[in-house]
Amino acid sequence: MSQQAGRILELARSKGILRTRDVDSAGASRALLASLTAEGRLLKLGRGLYTLPDRSASE
Repeated sequence: MSQQAGRILELARSKGILRTRDVDSAGASRALLASLTAEGRLLKLGRGLYTLPDRSASE
């Protein structure tokens, strides 16, 4: 796993729901969001909203 991917997953863990602007602020690539979603490591809730697969959307 790349350092940027780890940063994105850590943000998702700490925030619960991750926004694309959070990824931008962290200096990570938005393209990684699509990759992590395709791998099943993130779930896309809606436009610009992501969460970890083991978390409920209400957290």
